[in-house]
Amino acid sequence: MRFTTLTEGDVQIIFLEGRMDLANSMKAESRLNEMLGEGVSKMIIDFEKLEYLSSSGLRIIISVDKKLKDRDGKLVLSNMSQPVENLFNITRLYDLFTIRKSLSEALSYFRDGLK
Repeated sequence: MRFTTLTEGDVQIIFLEGRMDLANSMKAESRLNEMLGEGVSKMIIDFEKLEYLSSSGLRIIISVDKKLKDRDGKLVLSNMSQPVENLFNITRLYDLFTIRKSLSEALSYFRDGLK
């Protein structure tokens, strides 16, 4: 799995690519927790190039969302690939997250005052 980041103003954007399975989800969790430890409070995770998300990867996304909410931060998910969107629908988590169709819509969410 490839994990790249970009900062846009005060928003940290994470691009996930490939497969987020048990073997590599721990690295992603470590990197995300590192960002949270550095004080990141606005985060977008872009799934456009993520082909697979395991239950361990899903657990990490839920954990990051909770940690951000605990500090009045916000996580927005964007560009869900079809397999990832299917997983969120099957697990009934789709409605529990803020999800935007594109990265630009996710960034607008933060710029327009979290609407």
